[in-house]
Amino acid sequence: MTVLANKGDLFLDPVVHNVNRHPVLKFAASELFKYLKRINDVCKNSKQLIRLSFSYSNEDKFANDEFTISVGKKSIAIEGTTPRSVLFGVYALLERLGCVWPYPGEAEEYIPKLSRIELPLGSFSEKAHITVRGLGLYGLQSNTVQTGAEIIDWMGKNRFNLVFTSEDRRDSVWTQSMHWPEVRSQLLPEIVKRGMLLEISEHMTHLFMSPSDLAEHPEWTAIVDGKRSDSGGQMCYSNPDAVKLFKKKFIQFIKKRPEADIIGIWPLDGGGYCKCNACLNDNAVFNATAEMAKAAALIRPKLQIEYLAYTAETKKMPCRTDEFPPNMTALVCDEIDDNAKPWIDLSGNGKGSYLFEYNMGDNYRWQGNIWIRPDFVKWMTGQIIRLKYHGVISLFIPISNWWRACMNYWFFSKFSWQPEANTASLLKKHCISQYNGAGSEIACVLQQVFKEIQTDDMLAAYHHDRLRSVMPLKPPRADCYIEFQSALSRALKTIVKLEEDTENTEIRTRLMRWVTYLKFLKHYYRIRTGNGKPIAFKDHSDIMIRKQKRIFSVKPEDVPVNPSFEFLEWRFDKIARWDGGKLF
Repeated sequence: MTVLANKGDLFLDPVVHNVNRHPVLKFAASELFKYLKRINDVCKNSKQLIRLSFSYSNEDKFANDEFTISVGKKSIAIEGTTPRSVLFGVYALLERLGCVWPYPGEAEEYIPKLSRIELPLGSFSEKAHITVRGLGLYGLQSNTVQTGAEIIDWMGKNRFNLVFTSEDRRDSVWTQSMHWPEVRSQLLPEIVKRGMLLEISEHMTHLFMSPSDLAEHPEWTAIVDGKRSDSGGQMCYSNPDAVKLFKKKFIQFIKKRPEADIIGIWPLDGGGYCKCNACLNDNAVFNATAEMAKAAALIRPKLQIEYLAYTAETKKMPCRTDEFPPNMTALVCDEIDDNAKPWIDLSGNGKGSYLFEYNMGDNYRWQGNIWIRPDFVKWMTGQIIRLKYHGVISLFIPISNWWRACMNYWFFSKFSWQPEANTASLLKKHCISQYNGAGSEIACVLQQVFKEIQTDDMLAAYHHDRLRSVMPLKPPRADCYIEFQSALSRALKTIVKLEEDTENTEIRTRLMRWVTYLKFLKHYYRIRTGNGKPIAFKDHSDIMIRKQKRIFSVKPEDVPVNPSFEFLEWRFDKIARWDGGKLF
C-alpha cells in the first residue's frame, strides 16, 4: 500500500507537466486536491509527500476515453488519451477511495471521512466501451442555468463527455425548450474546463430557412397531398435555390458558434416532408445534409455535421458508402437492434452513428412517468456496444425533473465503462452512499420495486406502443394490476417505516423521494384506469380533472421526482390530439 496522507498531513499540489497551460489538467488537479481535503482534511503546503503527475497522448476531443493510474511508493501517475481522460482518471481514483456522485449538486455527493488515505501499489486501466456519451439537456435556459451547471458537473464526475443543446428549441412548455444563447456565458466555461464535447442541434431548420423565406418563395415549400404548402412547414430539399440559401445561412451560423464540436441539421419535427418526384426519388434530405457537410469542411474541418435518421423519409439509406462525407455523423433514433446495423456500417466512412436514446430520461416519451430500470439499462448498454454505435445521446426531458433520470444515467455511466458490472452490487453501492446503515435494506426493497412492480405486464398494459421498451413484450395478464397494487403497497409500507425510524433529516428526505415515486406510480395508473381500461386525461369529467390536479400537483420538495402538472397536462393533451382523441 502507499499512503497518500494521514489526517492533518501536509500535501503538495500535483506536480503536473504543463498543468498551468492546460485548463482541463488544471481543473483536474484542483478537483483532486479539493476532494482529498474533504476526505482527509489534508493541508496545502510545499512539503512533498507524494509526487503526482498527469500526462495525455493527444488533444483530439473525439478520441475514446481511456486512462491508466499507476501507484508507486512515493508517486501516483495518471495517463490519459486526452486531457478529459486524465480528469476521469482523477474521479476514478477518488471513487476507489469511496466517493460516489449519484445525483447532481454537492448536497447529493457521498464523500467518506478517512483518517488515512491509502491505495494499493500497482497500475490499473479503464476504457470507455462507448466513445461518445452525451445527454440532451431539455429545459436548459436562463431560469435553469444553476441546475444546468450542477448537471454538467455531475456528468463530468460520472464520465459523460458530451452536452447536447439547441440554439433555439422552443415549445409551449418551458421544460421542453432549450436556448443556448441564454446560458452560453455561464455554462461554456464549465464545459471547456472539463474537456467535454458540445453539440448544438435539434429541429433548427427555421434558423436557415425561415417562414418568411418560404413565404417569399412558395416554390421552395414542400408538396404535401399533391400541393405546395401555403403555411410554411418543411422545405423542398431537392430545390437547388432553396438549398443554396440554406447553405449560406448555415455557413454563417457555424462561424458564429466556434465552440460547437457537432452541429445538427434536422428538418422540422412532425412530418410533412416534400413528396415531389425529386424528393421521393433522390433521398433529398440526406443529399442536402451531405452538401452542407462538404461546405462546412472547407470552413471548419474538425466540425462534425449531424444527419437525423428519424422518420421513414429520413431513414432511407444512401446507395454507396462513399456518399457519406467524412465529417458527417448519423443520429439514429431509438434503434437498439439489428435494424441499426445498416446505418452503423454506412457511417463508418464518416464519423460514425450515434443512438438517439429515449428510454432512460425522457419524460416526454414516458408521458411523465419514467421508470428507474437498472437491469434494462444494462441490457441496453450491452446492445449499444454489440452494435458498435460510436456514441449515445439520451434525451433528458426535463432537467428540472432530474432524480429519476439521473439514477438511470448513473447506472448507464457504470456499464459504459464496465459492461459486465453486477447490477445488484452497483445498486447496493448506490444505496449505501445515500442511506448509510439502511442502504442494504433499501437496496432489497428497490429490487422488489424493479422486479415486482415495474413489470413487463404493467409496461404493456399502461404505455402507448411508442413508449414501450425495445424489448419484446407479451400481452399483459388480466390480474397484473392487482399484483402491481399489492407489491407496491408492501414496498411503500417498508420505506415509510424506514423513513419514520430515521433521525437524519437528509436521509429522510431521500427516502421520501422513493415514497413520492411509488405513490405517483400508484395514482398514475389508477387515474388512467376507467372500466378496467386506460383512458386519456381529456376523457375525464370535470370532477376527475380536479382530482388529477390534486394528484399531480407537485410540492416544492417533489420537483426532482415528478414532473409538474403543467408538463403532464401538456403531454397528455398532445398525445390525445395526435391519436385522434384516443390514447390507446
